[in-house]
Amino acid sequence: MAYRQSALSSGEMRDRIVLSVDVRLERGDAAALKARVQELDRERKAAQPPGRNCGSVFKNPERQPSWWYVDQVGLRGHRIGNAQISELHTNFILNLGGATAADIVALMELAQQRVRQRFGVELEPEVAMVGEFQ
Repeated sequence: MAYRQSALSSGEMRDRIVLSVDVRLERGDAAALKARVQELDRERKAAQPPGRNCGSVFKNPERQPSWWYVDQVGLRGHRIGNAQISELHTNFILNLGGATAADIVALMELAQQRVRQRFGVELEPEVAMVGEFQ
């Protein structure tokens, strides 16, 4: 296990399933933990769009966060069908209602293409593509 990486996500456990997990927890101060969770929730709500979305779309490259690149190539608020790059945080693609997987993938590919052309940076998807996308 590592930050945003595991044997499950890397394909090392292809064709296998997890049936159980052992978790070791440590006792903590309940009030302090609740306050910390509420603080993190406030930060998330201020920085990330509400509603239907798939979360963070691209992994962050080394030099700048992925949202910065998407914003710099003018895609803030850009729509394809009923999918839209968020105006609040450009590393989120929103489903405005009835967006198709093809709409979302088209926005992802457009962002990748523009960022590659302008900055020479390859945006790598953070979301897992499940199904017939290859």
